[in-house]
This record gives sequence, C-alpha cells and structure tokens, in this order.
Amino acid sequence: MKLRTLLLPLMVLALLAAACGDDSGGDGTTATPATPATTAVATPDETPDETSDETPDAEPFVIALPVSQTGGNAQVGQELLLGLQLWMDMVNNNTGLYADRTEEPGLLGRQVVLQFDDDQSKSDEAGKLVTKYITQDNADIVLPPYGSGATGVVAPIFKQYNYALIGSSAAAESIYKTGLDNMVMAISPTSKWLEEVPGLVEDAGYETVSMVTLDNPATLDSKDRLETQFADIGVEVSGDELYSWGNADFSAIWTNVKNQDPDVVVLYAFGGDAVTAMRQAAEQQVSPKMWIVFAGAWRNDVFVEGVGAEIADCVIGDQQWSRSWTTTGAAEFAEAYTASVGSDPLQGAAGADGSAAWGFVAGQLLTEAIDHLGEAALEDQQTIVDYLKSGAVTETAIGFFAVDPETGINTATTPVLFQFQDGERVTIAPGDLKDGDVILPCGPKG
Repeated sequence: MKLRTLLLPLMVLALLAAACGDDSGGDGTTATPATPATTAVATPDETPDETSDETPDAEPFVIALPVSQTGGNAQVGQELLLGLQLWMDMVNNNTGLYADRTEEPGLLGRQVVLQFDDDQSKSDEAGKLVTKYITQDNADIVLPPYGSGATGVVAPIFKQYNYALIGSSAAAESIYKTGLDNMVMAISPTSKWLEEVPGLVEDAGYETVSMVTLDNPATLDSKDRLETQFADIGVEVSGDELYSWGNADFSAIWTNVKNQDPDVVVLYAFGGDAVTAMRQAAEQQVSPKMWIVFAGAWRNDVFVEGVGAEIADCVIGDQQWSRSWTTTGAAEFAEAYTASVGSDPLQGAAGADGSAAWGFVAGQLLTEAIDHLGEAALEDQQTIVDYLKSGAVTETAIGFFAVDPETGINTATTPVLFQFQDGERVTIAPGDLKDGDVILPCGPKG
C-alpha cells in the first residue's frame, strides 16, 4: 500500500524569521507567519516493506499534536514537526535507526500518520486542540505543543484522560513539579543548558557577571541554577535585569549593565528578542569580556542574519544538537536531516536549534516504549511513562537519557556550548566533545 504526503513540505525551513514572541510562554524563536491550517495529516510517502503482514484495511496509528504554524513559535514548531516526520519515515519502513528492528513496520503493526493543526503559538488554542484530539478524534498518541509554557497549560488535560505526556520541547523543570505523574521530559532541562559556563568563567579569571533575563519559566530555571554555580566559585552577580516578551527597548537595561561594568554578560532571550537586545547593546557599546546568549543564538537565519557577523562574533551559546554525539539514533537523525534540507543543522538555517532533533527523539522514545509494551501501551498510557522512567532506555539521538522517577525530569541529557569564531560555530564545551578552544576576551561590539 503506497501512501503519500498530504501536507508538510520538508523545505518549510526556508521561512525567514521575524521578530516577535508568543503568548504561550514557550521556548521559541520566530518565523514569517505561514497560512493558517485546518487539520492536516502527514503520511509516509514510501511503500512499507513487502514482507510485512500489514493489510490495506489496517487502521493507521495516529499521533496528533498542535503545531505552531503562525505566531512566535512558528519556525521552531515546524522544525519539531520535521523531526517527527523523519522518525515516522524510518519507523514506517524499518529503515535508518530501525533497519535491524524485528517488529513490523509502523507501531503495533500499523502505519503511523501525523495529524496536526495550527495552534497559532497560543496555549489556549493548543488546549482546545489537545482536548479535540483525545475526546473527538481518539488519537492513539497525543504530543504537547511547543514550549514549556504551553505544555504546562495542557498537562492537566493529558492527566485527565490518562494520556502519556512526552515533553518533546518542554524543558522548564517547574512544570514537572506540579504533582502530575504522567509526564516525561525528553530533552535536557534548561537548568543544564549553561552549566558549562561557570567553568569557562573561572578558567578565564573573570569575577563579575550581569544577567539580563526574560521573565519565563524556562529562562528563570537556568538563571537560578547559574547563580548558584557562580556563588559556589566566588563569582559575583553584580546585576540582574528582567524583561518581558517582545521588549522593543533595552536601552535602560543596557545603561544599567554598562554602569555595572561586568566581565561577563549573560543574555536570556529567544529569537527576535535576542536580535533586538544585541543590536541595542552594540549601539550602546556594551562590551564585556565574555558574551553568553541563552537560546537566542541558535539559528543562523535569525540571530546571525539579524545582528550581523561582527556582533555575533565571540558570542557563546547553547547547542541542542551535536554532530559529535554517538548515542543511539544520532547518526541516523543527522543523515536524514541532511538529506531532507541539504545541510546539517549547524551549517544550515537551523544552526544550533535542536527542535528537529527533539521531534525525532519524541518518536524514538515512543517506539522504545510501545515496542516493549505492545497493545498494553494504549490500554493504559501510564505504562508508557512508567517504562521510560524505569531506566530501560539510556540513549537517544541527543545524548544519554534518564529521568527522575518522581518528577519525570530528564537528568542525563546535556547540551554543549559553542562560540562564534570568525563566522563559524565552534563547539567549546564539554571537553570530550569540543572542536576547539574558547577565544577570549571579546572585542567591542559597537
């Protein structure tokens, strides 16, 4: 039986970013809005293995999810969807990561299809869609919307209907500490995204830090952890500035930072906010010895094009995917991604954005659990969560995997740090994965 792709062109990544935030409290960057979509279904465009026992009448295995196709999370949301489709093509044909898999193609012997709607990067819209997928469409599996804020909003709906919640892009620890036991964080928590930074600061002999932070669960988790680490090594946090989504004027903040005269500036910003903040910092000649940008420096087509190569140079950022990883699925994801968009993430538009890898990992974890549990996985989806909490799965395409059995928070996956050096992204930490050494101090930006 040959199925074809109805929607989801793989080259959707060509969208350029625009500067705005979302109202969901997500972890997003920005994109030029796409045309709003009604329900769409993505199905594999390859013929399943002819040795399969699948029959033309087999019901598809439906995975439904809200996807941000417009609004602040449009770009990263569609990246995540791309990663899911790459996984879907492999699992439906037992190719790539699943070339040696003994189970029938698909999940539970049924071909996987992805059902998705535009949530407009709004958490309330995502909640309506999740409820619809569960109560009206009877989807086999439902995945949450993009970002920590929106995932936290819909989490009680998953619990109410006993659906497993795989946090494919929700990295704020706070949303996993609400007492719900049906959640598993698939990715690294934001508290770990900059955990290698204090070591770099200490090695450089720097003593003072100023922080400029988006008021958001994901960024605040990281800031709190980083402040604790700095205190442990005797580095003074001399300034702590907060701002809201979509801030257009950072001038007062940068005036305060200049007066603090820190050795290091840490900017917590996504997408358009990071571009605006860095441009205005350069205009005001804010010139610390070390620049750290959390999440906002991910994408080449947002950050680098938005601020220019000169301002981007020397900036250090977190990198959610690494070509150096050798854990299960890493090579297969990289090969499939490169084939679909023409370059690996670091060299192409996506840069260090790991959203596609996150989508791939969500599918990878579901496959591990459902292959092991069989039909019992759908009869009681808490069994999926319990299996992933059990320690049976130890690796994914983005590194090692383990979760706290009480909260479901990921305790093993750790991103790496990169630095822009003469127009190239160079991985600088941790030591066993680095491509080169950090270059400091940074020169003036303005």
